[in-house]
Amino acid sequence: MESKYRYGDDYPKQCPPSTANCPIGGVLFRVCKNELVKNGKLNSDNFIPAWETPRRNFPPVQECSAKALSFFDTVKGVKDLLRKHPKIGNTVIKIELNRYCGVIEKTGDKGHYSLWDLKEPCIVDAIEGNWKEVYLDEQVVSQ
Repeated sequence: MESKYRYGDDYPKQCPPSTANCPIGGVLFRVCKNELVKNGKLNSDNFIPAWETPRRNFPPVQECSAKALSFFDTVKGVKDLLRKHPKIGNTVIKIELNRYCGVIEKTGDKGHYSLWDLKEPCIVDAIEGNWKEVYLDEQVVSQ
């Protein structure tokens, strides 16, 4: 039986981890590189796992995390990432995740989370309109 996740059955054993939970009502931040809206909805080009980055190879031990989407729980975490990797993107969005997004696990000590998204609905359809652009130069992020 094929997996319900983005890559079907093409995941290493124990991936997504059994400790990953459904993101019910969670608010997280994601860095985006492409325009935010395309064809009237959130641009799915901003939700491509690192696994699909051209010319990048991952050792087997990193395959599971490379097939997940990265999120942060604070704006500070996003700013730290952008300071270290400025080419990763220049726009940040705040997203309200829900059970249709997939499963998630905290995967770093700096507020990093990995989300293994579902094939259906795709992550953009699961999020729907529950997102907002965040302006990093503001002192307070608007709700």
